[in-house]
Amino acid sequence: MHIVLPVIMGLERVVATELLELGYQVEEITLSDAEVRLQAPSERSELSRTLARLNLHLACAERVLLELGQAQLGSFDDLVAWIESLPWEDWVPESAEICVGGYALDSVLHSVPDIQRLIKRGIVERLIKHRYGGRIRTVPERREHGRVLLRFALRLNFCSLRVDTSGVGLHKRGYRSEAMAAPLKETLAAALVRLPHWPALPPAKIDPARPWEAESLYDPYCGSGTIVIEAALRAAGAAPGRLRAFAGEDWGWLDQAAFAQERRLAREEANAGIRRLKAEQAAGGPRILGSDIDTESLAIAGRNAERAGVAELCSFFAQDALKLNPERLRAICPTPRCLLISNIPYGERLEDAEAAARHAGALGRLALPRPGTGELAPGLRLGILALARDFERDFGRPADRRRKLYNGNLPCTYYQYFRRRPPERGPAPTAVG
Repeated sequence: MHIVLPVIMGLERVVATELLELGYQVEEITLSDAEVRLQAPSERSELSRTLARLNLHLACAERVLLELGQAQLGSFDDLVAWIESLPWEDWVPESAEICVGGYALDSVLHSVPDIQRLIKRGIVERLIKHRYGGRIRTVPERREHGRVLLRFALRLNFCSLRVDTSGVGLHKRGYRSEAMAAPLKETLAAALVRLPHWPALPPAKIDPARPWEAESLYDPYCGSGTIVIEAALRAAGAAPGRLRAFAGEDWGWLDQAAFAQERRLAREEANAGIRRLKAEQAAGGPRILGSDIDTESLAIAGRNAERAGVAELCSFFAQDALKLNPERLRAICPTPRCLLISNIPYGERLEDAEAAARHAGALGRLALPRPGTGELAPGLRLGILALARDFERDFGRPADRRRKLYNGNLPCTYYQYFRRRPPERGPAPTAVG
């Protein structure tokens, strides 16, 4: 078996790095477009612990799926025969609810409703024969007896069948209960924090003589606070899924105690990490800050941070980002270094494009205090998610690194600035870094 982790296109290596940080080996990990695969333990109790741990700790993956099988399919008869050959009597608890979903791309079998119906029928036929000896004509399903969430991925006539152990997507952390217009997904926000390698660790193990300069993180367009909250979770080492439940806890084939044990450990680690980071901040360590012009958004951000358990680590305040200047930024971020990360306002209509250009220009004036030189302000780095292709022109300098990402269905670019002097090459907004 393999564990399959669907991800936002462009974040495959970010999620692979998360797996390495959790202690998995590089030879166990395989990358493909919008998916990361991990070899699954063969022993069921260890598999249960692995699935629980991944659901709790992964910040940038969308779901945790357990692959039950793969097959090449050329017809609906192939599909039914394959499904009926699998040991569903081992995987489906007595009277559990069976739900089937998925997608089909570039395949002979392309009708998703028909595929769903035939998978469900094949499972039922197998259970009638092998569990009930043909004594009944249908299989009882009761939600209170558990759920099995099956997802099929059919592409180029090759089908992978998976059990969804997450349930709702992993971006649903449990702290953001108040809706806002165009929210940034938590998984994408977490990636925006990880891509610039924040927080930077003290370099004592590399060069003890090198001084460590604390780097704060600041989002001047924080909205409901998602980037700020994800940064606080990252800095504290707090598992982002520790506040919610997962579908795997209702799947009787797994060891249910594993989820409870891993959640308890995750909460203990989070509490210790939050105490540690709070002490570091009191001693002049990195601050985690967010501002917005909208006071209602700031109130929501504060409540979200409270629900996430990191309110003491975050500071939210009112600030018009268009009026930021270097002096004000130094007052906001008193640490020697500052990483400014934001999802700036953007859109596709003319007035939205003009507003996006104004915001990009304001950021440029803030970050490039010496007009015409392209030099970043000392101690400043930036990571800006933007839709506009002219962002670099409006900002005033080509980015040091670019990465294509998707905010929902919108293709965006994450522009990173970290070199003091600008690169000699010209702008190329469509390149991927």
